[in-house]
Amino acid sequence: MALTALPSPDLKAPVLNSWKEIATYLGRGVRTVQRYERELQLPVRRVGGKSRRSVVALSQDLDTWLRYSTIQNHDEVESLATKHVNITADSVAHLHELRLRCAQLRNEHAQAVATLAQSLAKMVREVEAGCNFRRLDSFFGDNSEKALVVPEAS
Repeated sequence: MALTALPSPDLKAPVLNSWKEIATYLGRGVRTVQRYERELQLPVRRVGGKSRRSVVALSQDLDTWLRYSTIQNHDEVESLATKHVNITADSVAHLHELRLRCAQLRNEHAQAVATLAQSLAKMVREVEAGCNFRRLDSFFGDNSEKALVVPEAS
């Protein structure tokens, strides 16, 4: 009887029967591949359909997943991350500008309200002064020399 060598595991096998085989196929660690399943919908199948059962995966499914996943090209992921960081930095700078503009507008608004309050106070004093002159006119009688002409309030 001749000894035959055991077949070496084929990395392009159509069916991968464990986390270890899937991880080896993808060139990652077992825990990383399990995280890919949880977070990135790695296409694995569970024997019996239960969540704690052993897994199998088809190499063609994994190849397709790799082709369309975000981990396909590290440079693309890195450039995407850089893009997100730049967008975030731009947003923060824009928000800072908006906060400064809001503070400026609040100050301008407060000044406008103060000016309006002063104008109203002046008008009230003028109206009160006009009312006092009318009262004095009615007290002294109809004396045209002493009377101050103040328009009647409507």
